Amino acid sequence: MENETKIRTAVLFGRTQCFLFFRLLKCVFFFFVLFSIFGNCAAEEVSSREKLGTGLKKFSVIIPIYNTEKYLPECIESVVNQSYQNLEIILVNDGSPGNADEICKKYVQRDDRVKYVKQDNQGVSIARNNGIALSTGDYIFCADSDDTLDREFIEKVSKVFEKESCDCVIIGENFCRIPTELIGALPAWGIAVTRNFLEKYPDVRFQEHMQPCEDGLFSHKLLALTDKVSLCKSAKYFYRQHAESSEHNIDKNKILKDIPRWFEILEKFHTKYGLWNEKVHLLSFIKTEPYGRFCKLPFSDSERKYLFKVIHNFLKKHELNDEKLARKFPRYFYLFVTSDFYFTYNFKHYMEIVKIFCKSVFLALNECKNDLIRDVTKSLKKKTQEIRNSSDTKIKETGKNFC
Repeated sequence: MENETKIRTAVLFGRTQCFLFFRLLKCVFFFFVLFSIFGNCAAEEVSSREKLGTGLKKFSVIIPIYNTEKYLPECIESVVNQSYQNLEIILVNDGSPGNADEICKKYVQRDDRVKYVKQDNQGVSIARNNGIALSTGDYIFCADSDDTLDREFIEKVSKVFEKESCDCVIIGENFCRIPTELIGALPAWGIAVTRNFLEKYPDVRFQEHMQPCEDGLFSHKLLALTDKVSLCKSAKYFYRQHAESSEHNIDKNKILKDIPRWFEILEKFHTKYGLWNEKVHLLSFIKTEPYGRFCKLPFSDSERKYLFKVIHNFLKKHELNDEKLARKFPRYFYLFVTSDFYFTYNFKHYMEIVKIFCKSVFLALNECKNDLIRDVTKSLKKKTQEIRNSSDTKIKETGKNFC
């Protein structure tokens, strides 16, 4: 009995082992099949991407990264998933704290079009310039790491480049509705440029150790050096506004020091390339950047007086305060350019000035209206009197004939 029990136990144990072995073999086979399927899908995806990219020029998208980990994955996803496939995506980590490094490395492993470089914190200009130096694309565009692109953004911009054979493309409906000669400066994401054009002017790069206006100076130089500029109104770029963004954290004291530097940079650039005849373009830059900061930032009265003097010294030095030239711009900027007195722009009294101006216009229109009514009334009275006199004469003549 004992022998039989042992034999049965051994047989049962053997069967159990065989069952477990075959189950394990089945699982291995199942995972092998799954791996083969997904491997083929991935290979097909790469193959289809290569086919779609065949014949298309490469487009480099440069994304500088600093303290935007919260929005970074969404930004990269919007670029990776573009309908235009022949892309080069360059992520430049500007010494960002947090897990930006981990996020970037994940995308490098996932997509062979993504390149990643890490540097010490040196500012957005150096990050973008390093990205340009690393890029190999025919066209170059800089996106901010907290923004996103519409899926057809790159495709639409590249079509304009191909169709127009231009050096730069101005992007977005807001910028495209402005006459090109009146666009003095753009944000980095408002313009795309060809590699050939940047190689032709190797000194035209983002101004190092400067923010804001580093992109305004860059785009101003690009647009001053070429008339081969096209528009892409339909390309949609989604600019994110949040409390941590650079535009919401501008140091007004830094602006007070930087505006004279902006003018020094412009003087050197316009002198080097002999562009002092491009006065409308230069005045457009002043309207967008120095004057724009002058109006928007909460400067004290003494600080405004100082900026007014700095801007007007530059205007007078280069004969930009010409009335005929200033008339190309909105009335408020025309008044700023042609006035020699700061008090007009003392913003404590600005609303009072507007009220007085509106009241004067209203009174003038009212007076014109009263004069018009007076003239029309007088004319009607005269005409009525003439008709009456004519009627009386006819009645008298009829009476005579009747008698």
